[in-house]
Amino acid sequence: MAPSAVGPLGDLSRAMEELLGFVDKSGVFSLSGNPLQELIWAHYGGSHCGFCIGYQTKRLVAFEPNTHIVLKVQYSNEAPSIALTDLLRADSNSVAGLVQKILGVKSKPWAYEEEIRVITQPPGLHAHDYRAVKEVYFGLNCPESTKQAVMEALAGRNVTYHQVISPQSSYALKSTTIPDRYASAPRYMTNCAPIEDGAILLACLKPEQKQYTEYLNRAAEIVRRDPYCKAVQSVAFSSSNVSAAEPIIIVQCQTALGKFVNLFMTIQEIDEKYSVLDHQNA
Repeated sequence: MAPSAVGPLGDLSRAMEELLGFVDKSGVFSLSGNPLQELIWAHYGGSHCGFCIGYQTKRLVAFEPNTHIVLKVQYSNEAPSIALTDLLRADSNSVAGLVQKILGVKSKPWAYEEEIRVITQPPGLHAHDYRAVKEVYFGLNCPESTKQAVMEALAGRNVTYHQVISPQSSYALKSTTIPDRYASAPRYMTNCAPIEDGAILLACLKPEQKQYTEYLNRAAEIVRRDPYCKAVQSVAFSSSNVSAAEPIIIVQCQTALGKFVNLFMTIQEIDEKYSVLDHQNA
């Protein structure tokens, strides 16, 4: 067995192996920032017979934020170069820069795509929040049967629909919003998860926090109705927030995926979300 390298050379070798391993075990989900790009419809839209799905990227990766990376592709006439110092640095900024260079750079002729890439580990299918799907654009020649099938499949998900159009006086594509044929359908997922005993400890509140007691209850009510919440574990004021006039409330919940997540809300955000809350499922 050959001896393994030590010192700077060994560090470089390990860094290279880790980098290649990351690339080899990653998947790439390609998106575009422009739903009305004519060439993209021509190349990928089935002669304008298909449709385009609009995602909210933050929510798209929310289930696995530590293993998903969202990159805005950069376009250049020159291929990116990787220096030895890039490989030997261990901070998060250098890692992000390496991933950008390897998986987030294309030549300038591709700039029309305005590509956004979601890098996933491992590759393959990943679950995501259904609310990440915000809108759908139907192509110029998309048949009515396809529109019907898409709207039926997405019924109750609060999706906005657009029809792509091509004005006679211009080559540029435009869109117009069209009605959801299933606008009156019941909500796709409803929930009212339990609030664990002792989740809200009112006896531990500081004097200046007691005026916001009701907001602890409201925050819990908001989170328990999230479709992926399994149980509300705790509700408290953030200790890192020093402003008594603008407190931040933290709600910890267990998700249906078995993970524990912390959700942060200001008083204003709680007011806004609670005002539109569906209290029928309480």
